[in-house]
Amino acid sequence: MPANYSLRVLIIEDDALVALDLEAIFTRLGHRVVQIAATENDAVSAARTHAPDLMTVDIRLREGTGTAAVSRILAERPVPHLYVTGSPVELLDRNAVLVPKPFSRRTLLAAVERALAS
Repeated sequence: MPANYSLRVLIIEDDALVALDLEAIFTRLGHRVVQIAATENDAVSAARTHAPDLMTVDIRLREGTGTAAVSRILAERPVPHLYVTGSPVELLDRNAVLVPKPFSRRTLLAAVERALAS
């Protein structure tokens, strides 16, 4: 991820502390978090509104699932994404980029690189 390239990031996460941690990491790197969405429907709406360059996605949400949100969003347009989750990974496609919770900044950044390269 080039340091001079600012990404528009959509965080799909219902745990406020995790969402704020992700937001802080991306903001410190010079990226812009366009929205934090805590439900499947909010995530789909946010993706339509903000056209993010990258999405971080939790599998389980307050309402709906992150995987369903990603499916709906990708049906409209491709968006690089990675899953930041403590949920069972059997729910994911084997090619999915995964960051298990709890995560380190280094692990997250490596996953962002993989997601953007996909």
